[in-house]
Amino acid sequence: MHKLNRQQRKLAKRILKSNHKSKVTYTISIAPSGFVKLGTAYYLDNVMIKMKYHKCKPVLGNVKSVYLNKGVHNTNPITGEKIPDLNDIVLSYHANVRKDERVIDDMELYFTIVCGLWTNQSCAKKVRRKYHLEDKEVVVEWSKTGVEVISVWSIAPVYNPNFISRIPELSNELINSGAHNFSAIIMCKDILTRVMAADPVFNQQFRWLQDAYQELESGKKFAEDIIEKITQIGLGIQSFIRLDLLNYWYRHDHGLLRNYSLAASENYTLHIEILSKSKELTDRQKQIFKTWGLKLHKAWDQGSFNAPDMGIGGGVDDVEEGYNRIILVFDMTEFCANPHSYARELKKCKLGAA
Repeated sequence: MHKLNRQQRKLAKRILKSNHKSKVTYTISIAPSGFVKLGTAYYLDNVMIKMKYHKCKPVLGNVKSVYLNKGVHNTNPITGEKIPDLNDIVLSYHANVRKDERVIDDMELYFTIVCGLWTNQSCAKKVRRKYHLEDKEVVVEWSKTGVEVISVWSIAPVYNPNFISRIPELSNELINSGAHNFSAIIMCKDILTRVMAADPVFNQQFRWLQDAYQELESGKKFAEDIIEKITQIGLGIQSFIRLDLLNYWYRHDHGLLRNYSLAASENYTLHIEILSKSKELTDRQKQIFKTWGLKLHKAWDQGSFNAPDMGIGGGVDDVEEGYNRIILVFDMTEFCANPHSYARELKKCKLGAA
């Protein structure tokens, strides 16, 4: 057994301490009688940690080996040939349904098979591999006649049931990385557009306030009476949005403020606001979002600006001078098709409450 080097020990220690690691049970060997000897590993961020024993605590002293994906090119485990082309791989009905539910596209799935770390999932009668790349895991069954994807999923929290209940964990991680405050809201994707279309007065005030905020950000100075008007209109709109439009609202400084059920027929957006001395996310904060599955290239509206005294919607209030709001908006249909499993609690319920 090889002794772990410094980098391997550091990786193993970080991953085993993480709440985001994925426990993987894999096949070590298959006896002639068909008995399968099992092993345990932990996977996160393209690193696989294999343990000495199948049932042992995930601590550094029990680590057997550490594998880092440095550019894997997998082959057919039966023939040793290269992985078939994308169009030659069959999706089982179950895998096809899960792929669509979890909004995983074909190329993500294929590259996971081609380039991911793998663990043996075989039994006496079937040759199976589980491939791991970034936050994706794909189970594939191999035979002499072809290859079939059995299932596919993401281990990132945003793709999984009950993600909403873990938002306080996300908040804590960002605060520990240097953020001054944190707010997260979930609201119907086009609710503001509907309200603006139905209420001309609200439409006029909201657009005026948006223009005023942009001018403030660009450095324009307003007279005291105009500042007072901005404040009053802002407070009115803020109160309306907070009372009537938010399905979910969590703030680091106040805890959970709103948690209403989501309608399966609606689409929703997640608005995350971070208060920071910086106008941009730090590298550590970017990594946190990546680990949670909230990939920044999927944020369809993002930016930062000097924070006024109060937020328009579910943001933070009483902001000290010199802080910036960093705002990220995610369309939740990018992570989960309806009916919004990310909002579903991991518990039994009566049929009428499902």
